[in-house]
Amino acid sequence: MLNNQKYNIAKRTHEYQEIIITSESNKQETISFLIDNFLYAQSQSNYTQIHIRKNDGIESKMIRSSLKNIEVQIDSKDQVIRCHKSYLINKSNIQSIEGNARSLYIKITDVESQIPVSRSLDRDLLV
Repeated sequence: MLNNQKYNIAKRTHEYQEIIITSESNKQETISFLIDNFLYAQSQSNYTQIHIRKNDGIESKMIRSSLKNIEVQIDSKDQVIRCHKSYLINKSNIQSIEGNARSLYIKITDVESQIPVSRSLDRDLLV
């Protein structure tokens, strides 16, 4: 059982695979990025907000696509996982995991907000 534990995550090897995400409604609307620069994606109804690391900070892009569709297009299950019904995260950018048995949160490097973790998620997938 987790009791207010905090885990520090070691840095993982970097991948330079380019990902191109296509909108479900407009195939000409795309977002491209290196998988290592992907921080996380958050579902917002019929849209998904994708957060990407750029040279001068973090860029957020909104695309009309479900989170499930984004997950399928990224297709990097060893590095990108769905930690919550509304979030996809890049495991290589996890800074820490905090919380207890009732609520667990992920802190992503260079991101101020915490990302919730589903209680049903196998914690071993995060490490």
